[in-house]
Amino acid sequence: MDQVSEMEGSRLKVVIVGCGLGGLACAIQCREEGLHVLVLEKTAELSEIGAGIQVPPNAGRMIDSFGLTEKMFEAGMVAKTNEFFLRWQDGSVIGKRPGSAWAREKWGYGSCTIHRADYQRVVFEEARRLGASIRFDADVVQTDCRAIKPTVTLATGEKVSADILVGADGLRSSVRHGVLGFIKEPQESNDLAYRITIPREALEGEEDEMIRRILDEAVNCLWFGGDVHVVLYGIRGGREINLVLICPDDLPHEVSKQPGDLAQMHKLFESWDPTLKILLSKVNKALKWKIWGMEELDTWVKGSVALLGDACHPSVPYLAQGAAQAVEDAVVLGRLLGLFSRSGQPKSSLPELLKLYQHIRKERAMPIVRAADSMRDMYHAPDGPKQEERDRLLREHDWWDEDRSFPWALADLKTLHGIYGYDAVKGADEGFDKSQFGKAQGRL
Repeated sequence: MDQVSEMEGSRLKVVIVGCGLGGLACAIQCREEGLHVLVLEKTAELSEIGAGIQVPPNAGRMIDSFGLTEKMFEAGMVAKTNEFFLRWQDGSVIGKRPGSAWAREKWGYGSCTIHRADYQRVVFEEARRLGASIRFDADVVQTDCRAIKPTVTLATGEKVSADILVGADGLRSSVRHGVLGFIKEPQESNDLAYRITIPREALEGEEDEMIRRILDEAVNCLWFGGDVHVVLYGIRGGREINLVLICPDDLPHEVSKQPGDLAQMHKLFESWDPTLKILLSKVNKALKWKIWGMEELDTWVKGSVALLGDACHPSVPYLAQGAAQAVEDAVVLGRLLGLFSRSGQPKSSLPELLKLYQHIRKERAMPIVRAADSMRDMYHAPDGPKQEERDRLLREHDWWDEDRSFPWALADLKTLHGIYGYDAVKGADEGFDKSQFGKAQGRL
């Protein structure tokens, strides 16, 4: 890119630990800003992990800023249509939320779904195309968070230094240990997820009305049921159905995931909606994933080292914002580094820039993490007065009325505007302009 080539001589060197969505998005943004980028990934290759994830409008905005919207759809991203809220016992419709067209009208970007591996592959290819270096089999075991030239040590004993070091290495972050000075383990949420994909062709012959709508209209479904709920949506261009069954955690503490026992799964849902039971009858395998969280960290930065995504603010998935918030972190951090590199400030000021990053992102991400926690109560309301009130509010809610209040983040358009309407680049620019760095340049 011209912008990148013009800056080749005076670029900051950024080393990113972790080749997940957040790390790769940070690599893309840093390359867009003209910075040297090296990504260190401990695995031997880019491997398919997880299953479907949701791409809300705030994530769609960032994908579009990278110029990757078309490539995401080519890779199998699916625009949401209507989302039905269903009663667990019989699948009766509690309420309906409009889909991607509604989101585009409200926030400028649609609401979509995609397989995580497809998303990762697209951003991986873009990071490489832009000139980021990516090393596999590079397992970081120690982090030195010095202000000038922070350094990581690999399992081989090799040391790698940078101007800025980014810990995008997930829930079990090694870099986090260096930033905090101690090992901080994630906490169990007491829930787990059965993660399942079903080929579309396995459902083609079914006459069930809702299954026909899932296939023909690409509708999404969300079943509410006591301490259990189920989410369904299409991925891979509609060729697969992604099914997530959230239920109480029965995995041992030390086990994060394992193959699911299908007989146990069927037992758990034996009295549920016949439509869901048809879907589950098509399942050949399922993975059980423990759902983790973490109390708020006092700091995400130390010296010239910063954390992003699950390394510093893992979230339960009940607001579908985990990946989006990691990518927002990445864009804000990369943008701030770009602004800094063009400001003429000395590298000794980088620790202060990272404190600005932390301020901007903590103020944004932590309320969303807390909102996701609170959504569990809404999803898992036991049958009774609270459930009946939830169902009534969902049934009566006008999703187009921005002045209509609702007690949960799921349906509060003001809350959703705060989540979905966010522009990470603008957030970084405004934060930089208001800071000592922007004032030093007379940007205000």
